[in-house]
Amino acid sequence: MVITITTNCRHLCYNIIMKKVISFLTTWLILLGLVFGYYVAVSNGLTSTPFGLQLRRFIGMTLAMTIVIWLLRAYVPHCYWFGFGAIGIIWALAYPLPYWICFHDSVPYFSTHHDMAFGGYFFVSMCLIAYLLRVLTGVTCASLITSIIEWVALLPPIFQMLYLSYYGMVITNPAILAIWQTTPSEAKEYLLSAGGYPGIILLLIALVVLFIILFLSNRYILNHTIPCSKKLLIIILIAALSAGSYTFTTGIRHIILVEMFSDIKQYFENSKEFTKYHADNFAKLKITPTQPPFTKPGTILVVIGESASRQFMSAYNNQYPVNTTPWLKQQKNTSNFYLFDKVRACAGQTVPVLEKALTEKNLVNNLEFKHCVSIIDVAKKGGYHTYWFSNQSHTDESATPVTLVAETADVRKWTNVDSDSWQYDEQLVPLLKTIDPAQNNFVVLHLIGSHTAFENRFPKNFAEPAKTLIGNYEKSLQYTDSNLQEFYEYAKDNLNLRAMLYFSDHGTVPKDVRQAGETRDAHYEIPFFIYLSDEYKTACPNSTQTLTDKQHTAFTNDIVYDIVVEMLNVEAIKNSN
Repeated sequence: MVITITTNCRHLCYNIIMKKVISFLTTWLILLGLVFGYYVAVSNGLTSTPFGLQLRRFIGMTLAMTIVIWLLRAYVPHCYWFGFGAIGIIWALAYPLPYWICFHDSVPYFSTHHDMAFGGYFFVSMCLIAYLLRVLTGVTCASLITSIIEWVALLPPIFQMLYLSYYGMVITNPAILAIWQTTPSEAKEYLLSAGGYPGIILLLIALVVLFIILFLSNRYILNHTIPCSKKLLIIILIAALSAGSYTFTTGIRHIILVEMFSDIKQYFENSKEFTKYHADNFAKLKITPTQPPFTKPGTILVVIGESASRQFMSAYNNQYPVNTTPWLKQQKNTSNFYLFDKVRACAGQTVPVLEKALTEKNLVNNLEFKHCVSIIDVAKKGGYHTYWFSNQSHTDESATPVTLVAETADVRKWTNVDSDSWQYDEQLVPLLKTIDPAQNNFVVLHLIGSHTAFENRFPKNFAEPAKTLIGNYEKSLQYTDSNLQEFYEYAKDNLNLRAMLYFSDHGTVPKDVRQAGETRDAHYEIPFFIYLSDEYKTACPNSTQTLTDKQHTAFTNDIVYDIVVEMLNVEAIKNSN
């Protein structure tokens, strides 16, 4: 009899536990399905890598949400979840959905996951914080503090939705740049022109009403909570500190508005320093000779690639099974093209490379960027009209030093004016056609090249995307090769191309997730070639010899500045006085 009762109790306990486990898992899987399904729906061009990365992100977030719900479910009313959940949903809707609506037909790849993640972790943090405040401070105080946090958290989505309703477009970096530069008087004038005093007053009233609604609803909800045990309260305190510290530090730093403002802030901070010293640096730069040694005008072209690895390029690797560089492979055997086969990137990321490659700063002298002159400065003083044409973003934190150099060119244009809207590198060709062939020109083309996601780096009229990551990387290299051919042929036929340099900032490992600390050879072994016309070789025999002697020499691309100085056939000295 006793054995039977004991067995029945065990079965009963087991059934209760299993029901709870199944209920917990069901809740979690439903949340995960809803959140991740929405993320996929409002993303574009997702490949397996971002899909897997964000799946892991949302697994953790929804698991935290489920744990909090189960932790507090016995102590709070059902309506407790709705207010915090609604704010999380608003964060998930305010930017990702309008962005998808605005750009899903024109931008091949985007993943707006940070605002969604913030919304989820805000829910987790506030459920814990509000309950903790209720137990420790009372209903009124807890409602007031909770309402203030919620009200502040709603301001960014409200701002984004007002911007969207007014302009019919989600906010982007150029808009943040305009806001950053606006003075108080300009802001007042803008607000009055946009909504007038009635509109401003109505908005302020609406914000006050919103706060009152939040306070009253929180007071009602918190008034219906019940205390928990001291042991559980300690667990809630630890969980609240952990979730809150993540949400309101790391989480906030990555939301789209904060990232945009950080980009612009960094841009102007660097700009002030570089601009502050540039005029003096330029004045101290002495160039001899000050005019090119040619009888007629011509052009020197520098093309900066992106994420191209020499290991995957058939012009350098004869054993590679796919002809990824058909044009360059043909040119390597001509007397005017010199392919350098031992060049490596001086760093694994774009900015650490280009702030050196474009200026006199290198791994040996380690000069400060703000005190350096650039290839643009040397070309200007060497008698060239300078151009910078780019298919990279203009005001992006990672591109700031590059942009600052670009801004010193006589003519600078970006195909990608909006950093959220990628274009193909062939868009640089029309810009080449704006150059005056009746003058000496120094032209820099900055490509998007083989930047991830590879399948979005070439148009479908060039090639259909492959089914593998490496297949799309190969096609992106083929597309760059065809663009290099077009740049070369147009400049040769129309701009009297004297010399052309192509190099990549760094390589990549297409079968793996890109990491900032990548150390494998494929990430550093880059393509590098120089074209020298017959006219150039005749007029500049010493520079020709110096440049071609390096063809099979190992060096890193931080000395591109020195190579360009040699291509310009000048001596560059910056006086210290």
